[in-house]
Amino acid sequence: MLCYTGLECFRQRVVLSFTSCKRIEISSEKPFQPHHESILSILSTISSGGKTKLSSLEAGQKLELTPGPIKGGNYIFKLPAYKEPFYYLEPLIFLAPISSGPFKVELKGIINKGEPNRWQNLYSDPFVSSLSVYNKIYQLVGIVGSVKATKNYSIIFECIPKRKFEPISYLSPSPISRIRGSIKVISISPAIAHLVANLIKTYFSRLSDNVWIVVDCHKRNEQRPQPFLGLSMIAENKCGVTFTVNRCISPECGLGSIGEIEKIANPRSIDNNVSIKDLAEDMGISASNRLLSEIIIGGWVDSAHQHLLLFFMALGGDHKLGKLIVGNLTGYSVAFLRHLYDFLKVPFSITPFENKFQVSCIGCNYTNILYKID
Repeated sequence: MLCYTGLECFRQRVVLSFTSCKRIEISSEKPFQPHHESILSILSTISSGGKTKLSSLEAGQKLELTPGPIKGGNYIFKLPAYKEPFYYLEPLIFLAPISSGPFKVELKGIINKGEPNRWQNLYSDPFVSSLSVYNKIYQLVGIVGSVKATKNYSIIFECIPKRKFEPISYLSPSPISRIRGSIKVISISPAIAHLVANLIKTYFSRLSDNVWIVVDCHKRNEQRPQPFLGLSMIAENKCGVTFTVNRCISPECGLGSIGEIEKIANPRSIDNNVSIKDLAEDMGISASNRLLSEIIIGGWVDSAHQHLLLFFMALGGDHKLGKLIVGNLTGYSVAFLRHLYDFLKVPFSITPFENKFQVSCIGCNYTNILYKID
């Protein structure tokens, strides 16, 4: 049994527990939150033969988890919407490829009064392109799967499991060939969205001449009761390298508060010192700078998703050295490398490589014995 203290990297530990079939114990002075319990409920449902025990201590709580094998099938989960949908989706991205059969999950957000709605961005859908990152990563490691969003606060995820994983070797990505983006506004003047789109095109004109930004405008109605301004951009090359960035202005997230949004929705109420143009330009510049920094840092995936490729590197065969070029390793990825060694006993080597880092390892030769190939 592996023992940990604190709720940091909670999802990493739980996912790797199910991957390696090793028991874990997590003690925390702080109580487990509802979203932690939702993750445990999801993983208990998609597995068989496991056991989860949450007990109280004199100071805090303790979780004892005995994992079971992941089983295929169709699942529907209703989850609180005060946590981002990607929080619940990512553990499934890890575990679905090692399930016993075809895997399909629908995640539905439940909107409760008085709680923030983190799924509004998904519903208003400027961030659908962000889901394509998971599809791209699956393509890089040879997994058949797809992630898509629907208009009823839900995400549909499908995956065909694999029996064995080939070592990854991605070293020299080609330059960025195209940049795509989407801007969605609700109850806000379309001129603001077009202003941001033109700013982004000008910003990236020297990097690529293949820049396309889509603008989608909606009026306020019962289904879209609050003003919203969201932006998503994705940069790709011919090899499958993908970098993404998201920005939004909404009542619950992003740059503004409900008061600022209402001012945008009702220009007559705007104070003379507040400029909608400046607010929109700041969002566009912030998103462009973020995406440009990811491109300059380089690597085969952006910093927010690099740990996904590291996971599948660790599962690869032991007949060949796995290699991956990344930009700056994030603290989350470094913690993930430590946990990969704890659970799978896979050490990683990190060496400088042309102003980047080459991460290499010999995989644990993971075999999904539950999945029978027809």
